[in-house]
Amino acid sequence: MERDRIRDLASQGSLDHRARAAALLIVRYCSFTDLPYFEPWFVGLRDGLRSAVSFAEGIIRDGPRAGQARQALAGINELLDSVDPDGPPFESKAAGALWFGGEVCKALDALEPVDEFLRIYERADRLAKGQDEIARHGIEVRDGWSPPGLRDAESVAAAADLADEVGDQAIQRSRQFAQEYTEVIARFYAADNPAKAWARPADS
Repeated sequence: MERDRIRDLASQGSLDHRARAAALLIVRYCSFTDLPYFEPWFVGLRDGLRSAVSFAEGIIRDGPRAGQARQALAGINELLDSVDPDGPPFESKAAGALWFGGEVCKALDALEPVDEFLRIYERADRLAKGQDEIARHGIEVRDGWSPPGLRDAESVAAAADLADEVGDQAIQRSRQFAQEYTEVIARFYAADNPAKAWARPADS
């Protein structure tokens, strides 16, 4: 991530623009809720992620409202309190995404100073980098699929979101990113992936 460039762009934009751009991060990283691995054990996390994405889409569409992000964060924290820290890998993946959604909510609740706001972009950069590592080293490449290069895509999206008006192009860019991010998750947690990263706990 080009931290100085992101800082400059964030500093130049209005708080409303900054909020809409940040909300797109939730769209990018919390939209994998159609995967089958949530059933039947993790439907609460799935619903929480869907609520987070709905909240983000509302900000993108209508702009931020006072207290809105704080209320969303309270709901996320309540759900995260019920997560088993020693649970199976997919539960941890879903909970981590929801935790990131909460971090974005914190940033939306306090859009200044800029350096605090930048932390969510640094975390997004780390998420994308980690997913790239999984795509390259944790998934058997087949069916003509190839790792998508999410970290580069995140860098482009972050700068573009903060530089330009958050409109249809920005939303489509984030949805495309979310599709590629979801594809990596789906392939990694597939039962026939040699990594054997199972999505659900073993039968007892």
